[in-house]
Amino acid sequence: MDKEQVKAEIQAIEDAFASVYNTGNVDALTYYADDTTSYFNGKLAVVGKEILERRTGQFCKKG
Repeated sequence: MDKEQVKAEIQAIEDAFASVYNTGNVDALTYYADDTTSYFNGKLAVVGKEILERRTGQFCKKG
C-alpha cells in the first residue's frame, strides 16, 4: 500500500467536503455512504445519507 497515495486520496475527499461547507452547495456532496451514521455532540445519531446531507446543509447555511 502506498501511504502517500492514500493520504492524497483522503486529503482530496476532505478538500471536497470543505468546499461544500464553505459554499453551502450540499448537492455537490459525495462524502457519505448510503448507510452512514453520524454522531453530533449532545445530539441523537443521524442515520442515512439523505438525512445527513440535509443536516449538513442546514449547518453550512448557519455558518
